[in-house]
Parts: sequence; C-alpha cells; structure tokens
Amino acid sequence: MNSKEPAHQALKEAPDGNGTAAMDPRQSARNLLQREAITLEQLWIKYWAEGGNATPVELDAYVHEALKPHEFELTLIAWAMEGMPGS
Repeated sequence: MNSKEPAHQALKEAPDGNGTAAMDPRQSARNLLQREAITLEQLWIKYWAEGGNATPVELDAYVHEALKPHEFELTLIAWAMEGMPGS
C-alpha cells in the first residue's frame, strides 16, 4: 500500500467462515502501524468510539493475528481506520 492509496483498497481478503471472502482490515492496520502513520492508541480510541470493547492489548493482538477476533470486530477495526492519517 502506498501512502496515497486508501486503506480500504489495501485490505486483504480472508475467509469469513461461511465459504465466502470478506475484507480483512488487519493487514492495512499493521501497515499503518509499521509505517508509524498511526499509533495503536489512536486506532484503539477510534475502534472504541465505534463500539469496540477490546482492550488496547487485545486490539493489538487482533491486528497482529495473535488472537482471532469475532467477525464484527473486523468491521469495527475497518470503521476505525476510516479517515485515519495515512489511510
């Protein structure tokens, strides 16, 4: 993903458990975090404002695929990333 490419265009596809593909925002979030375009705290605040209830540590684990989030958590992460700097 380049710096001018919207985050939603860089989303990778991941199986949603129903045999279909759903957009997975975790790769895009990792890219923004690695480029230091956003901080985990910024992402968590926006995620929490969208209705997420994971702790910052849990969100970090979701983004880095150390914990498997519920499908709706992925939606909340995607919503949180909308309008983020660098996305």
